Amino acid sequence: MHICRHHVSPGILLILAASAIICGCITAPQEETVAISSNTTAYSPAMSHTVGIELAVYYTGSAEDSATYHWTADYGEFVIWTPPDYRVTPLGADAVTEDATVYWTYHPGQPGEEPAAVRVAVTIEENETGRTLATAERQIVREGSLYRLEAE
Repeated sequence: MHICRHHVSPGILLILAASAIICGCITAPQEETVAISSNTTAYSPAMSHTVGIELAVYYTGSAEDSATYHWTADYGEFVIWTPPDYRVTPLGADAVTEDATVYWTYHPGQPGEEPAAVRVAVTIEENETGRTLATAERQIVREGSLYRLEAE
């Protein structure tokens, strides 16, 4: 059966559209959310039991299971510290991982003065196309000899 839109009243079209939405035939796109959080309250390489500030991405979106994480920092570097042997793997200040958790660190004695704040960012990219799905950014702030993730 062919329905020509010129012969259907606007009221009927409204009822059809409302019915499609109610029955779930038309759904709104899923909202993509991303956030960077940490369980590390403070970090200093001189007096810490961890390798850096843990940075974990919480992402919900269209390609949640097929995404890579592109991390950047304007000071310091990222490392991975994973069980079972807890070996530290340096990644640099511009790193791409498949794991949603990395650690940010720096080495005392790096040339130049330690900054009061460090910008870290993550871009979530679709594996197959490289298309950007979401981005997030946080500041790591220095308080004396300690660094911590700034509150949102």
